[in-house]
Amino acid sequence: MKSDVSELVDRLFRKLSSQLIATLTRILGTGSIDLAENVVQESFLQACKSWPYKGIPPNPEGWLTLVAKNRAIDLIRKENRLKDRIPSLVDWSEAHNGESAANLESEDSIVDDQLRLIFIACHPCLSQQASVSLTLKVVGGFSVSEIARAFLKKEDAIRKQLTRSKQTIGSLDIPFELPQKAELAERIESVLAVIYLIFNEGYSTHEGDHAIRENVCQEAIRLSGVLLQKTFYGKESVAKIHALRSLMLLHASRSQGRIDGHGELLLLEEQDRSQWDRSLIAAGLEHLSLSAKGEQMSRYHLEARIAAAHATAVSFEATDWETVLTCYQQLEQLAKNPVATLNKAVALAMARSIETGLSELDAIADNASLKSYYLLPATYAELYRRDDQPALAISHFEKALSLTTNQPVRRLIERHLAACQTEEAANPTE
Repeated sequence: MKSDVSELVDRLFRKLSSQLIATLTRILGTGSIDLAENVVQESFLQACKSWPYKGIPPNPEGWLTLVAKNRAIDLIRKENRLKDRIPSLVDWSEAHNGESAANLESEDSIVDDQLRLIFIACHPCLSQQASVSLTLKVVGGFSVSEIARAFLKKEDAIRKQLTRSKQTIGSLDIPFELPQKAELAERIESVLAVIYLIFNEGYSTHEGDHAIRENVCQEAIRLSGVLLQKTFYGKESVAKIHALRSLMLLHASRSQGRIDGHGELLLLEEQDRSQWDRSLIAAGLEHLSLSAKGEQMSRYHLEARIAAAHATAVSFEATDWETVLTCYQQLEQLAKNPVATLNKAVALAMARSIETGLSELDAIADNASLKSYYLLPATYAELYRRDDQPALAISHFEKALSLTTNQPVRRLIERHLAACQTEEAANPTE
């Protein structure tokens, strides 16, 4: 029973928390984001305490919504502030007593509230990293530890940054509304970065026992859909949203194939492509086509094209590696990111030669930002394995193991390490 409750609460938190926080922020004002967030968190904690013993209510979404609103009223009265907002909370609560969260407001109202909250969190008064962190917290429902891992920062630093961001927004008394058209293009970049990071955290979880967190991936895809319900950002921004949605759908299409029957993570070449979701691939390709209506080439366009090359290939060997390589070369120039170079090295190895790929890795081997990134030694190891150099592969697999705490990833590395050790034992170096 407790496990069922925990699973349900986690699912509802990802689905409902941002809606509740957004609506409460609209009613209470942007200076009360912290209060709204605390109220919603407390309502979910109450569910964790109550439901295992009293049972899951017939309408859990409505239960959580009413508890959150009642708790907000209690805090307002206790803190002796925002009392003028109580009638709005009471009216809203009484008008929808017992209704499910989906029926509390019209779909347009829910979408608008969440969009407003996203764009407020991405206000230009904050740095992009601060905006991303704040949006991940209040809209994505991420914990401080999850955000810290996404940015490779200490939790205390992220916690302080979040506090400062909320204080800054509160001190400016920013109205709960979408920015003017002139500001939208600037802020949409931060919004897309937020959604991209949310998806990446779900698709390639950094630590723990899960290889993929489907609920996190779905939240990112959902948010991209929320953005597309309003198309007033401008042609280029809409094209980027389509590109990002394409990228996420194409990756999500392979989720089932990434895990075997025992829950173990599989490399792309090991996956059973019959398990890939063809409907998601089709949807991803449609959004990729729509993304071409813009005139700018973004990182999302390039990564979506790479994902499309993998998703449409009948086999790993039949992948259009030249297209993949070209996209990574363009991405490397656009993003100026060593991770793009890391991926380009793999494409070079597949399109040209292992030696060429290894040389590319050597060029970034001393990059400070990759020192603790397990994929650098893991990529070295895989290329050495393909090049029939098991001894070198072993040393790099061992290095990769020391740099990751994600258990499915560790087991994948351990399997390949064991295979190399067996090969090395059978064919010792002269």
